[in-house]
Amino acid sequence: MGIFKKPKFLIIGGAVLLAAIVLTVALVFLVQPTKIGFFGLNPKDAETIRMQKLLEDEGYAVYYAETLEDLQSTDCKAWIVRASSNMYAQMIVDSIGDKAIFIGSQPALSQPVRFAGWDMEEAGKRLAELLPRFPSCGDTNEDGTVSCLLLAPPEGYKEKADWMKGLEAGIANCQLSCDILDVCACSASEEAGNRAATDSLSAYGRDIEVILASGEALAEGAAQAIRQGGWSVNEDFYLLAVGHTELSIDALNSRQYSGLVHAQWADFDDLLLTAVADTIDGKDPQAYLLPFTSYHSPS
Repeated sequence: MGIFKKPKFLIIGGAVLLAAIVLTVALVFLVQPTKIGFFGLNPKDAETIRMQKLLEDEGYAVYYAETLEDLQSTDCKAWIVRASSNMYAQMIVDSIGDKAIFIGSQPALSQPVRFAGWDMEEAGKRLAELLPRFPSCGDTNEDGTVSCLLLAPPEGYKEKADWMKGLEAGIANCQLSCDILDVCACSASEEAGNRAATDSLSAYGRDIEVILASGEALAEGAAQAIRQGGWSVNEDFYLLAVGHTELSIDALNSRQYSGLVHAQWADFDDLLLTAVADTIDGKDPQAYLLPFTSYHSPS
């Protein structure tokens, strides 16, 4: 009878193995994924959907907050937020502190904040500094002044103030004389860019020498308006844009744009994931900035 008795170590080993399996299954079902919050972002926006998928593919759970009160009532380890003003950004930081990762525009606050994206002030500065690469710095009628149309971010958004501050600095650095004929604050869409450029071209015609666009969607709309008016980029007007995808590179190569300040949006994924990981790990806030590259098409 003793020869059929199982050794004690096999019984203990089997029990340990069974306990490990039960514990693993329990962890799978009981341990919840780390929750990352979105605030100030439109859930239906293509960029927001893309960021949500990026985070979910990395194993995070995404939560959308609707009010400032939601920020404190939810156990998110990090928050991806967008603020339209420094005052609103301060309210967010007062609510969740270093858990905030700002995108879109870097707020100017007294304390350091975490920001992932590109510096719109730097983008504006680099855009203006492209002008000397063109004949007479873009002064097509050679009257000593470059007459510009600006297609800017919407009113009330810090990106607009940052971008225009950068343009002003770039113009000063190049010692250019510029006359801003019109500033069209538009939503970031081709339709808005087309409508604003069409209206301004109707009002000012060839008095406009350079069109400066804060984003590639606005620039594409302006390029359409130029073609629809029977004009050509580089022959009748210079069109300079800030872009973040290969579409803007293609537009430059096909001479739909005269100049481009480019920050590759695809590189933003790594920046955002690094910012999220640093936030969860409790590291000090910092800016995670995409580098810019400036291009111009031969005249």
